[in-house]
Amino acid sequence: MPVRVDVYLLPTSDRDPVLRWVCRLIEKAFKEGYRIFVRLPGGEWLDRLDELLWTFRPGSFIPHSRVENRQAEPEWLRVWLGREPPEEADLLINLAEGVPKGWKRFGRIAEVVDGARREEGRQKYRCYRKEGAELHLHRLGRL
Repeated sequence: MPVRVDVYLLPTSDRDPVLRWVCRLIEKAFKEGYRIFVRLPGGEWLDRLDELLWTFRPGSFIPHSRVENRQAEPEWLRVWLGREPPEEADLLINLAEGVPKGWKRFGRIAEVVDGARREEGRQKYRCYRKEGAELHLHRLGRL
């Protein structure tokens, strides 16, 4: 069965609206029981998403950990942030450059393409298509 890749085209490249939208996506997937790895482009994006997962919406809490801080984690932990995915993850949310190594081991992938990275998004789309992924394109009008 091919990997399902959902490509989300966001109308902005402003970091905070993009990351707030990603928080909602994480929350939805978390409630559906996915074990989620969020691959981020850099330290400031990682720091901000880490912060937002605590505060993005009143009453919402998504337990998470940075991959580089992994030690003895509780079994119920299902959301990780960083550059290299843990083995437990079955959903990859990718905001970083390029198609990650080993992407075929995930059951699902959500490619988040902001307004500033459209050409890179096209390249990723072509790569996934060439490799036989099941592609679904979502154009978001506003966040």
